Amino acid sequence: MLASGIDSPFFYNPNIHPRKEYELQNNLVCLSLALIMAMAAGLHGQNPCEVFTNVKDSLHCTK
Repeated sequence: MLASGIDSPFFYNPNIHPRKEYELQNNLVCLSLALIMAMAAGLHGQNPCEVFTNVKDSLHCTK
């Protein structure tokens, strides 16, 4: 998805979700992905905290 320029599986539709809800859901997906990748990295001997921070920053998670 990132290679195609899509950074989130959520898309804003003002007829369905208000902007704030979109931003909350988008950030939840972002942080969840970073957490999953950090957990996987920990299983492979990498530093989970460092991986989490790097993934979160590269995906531009807001919180």
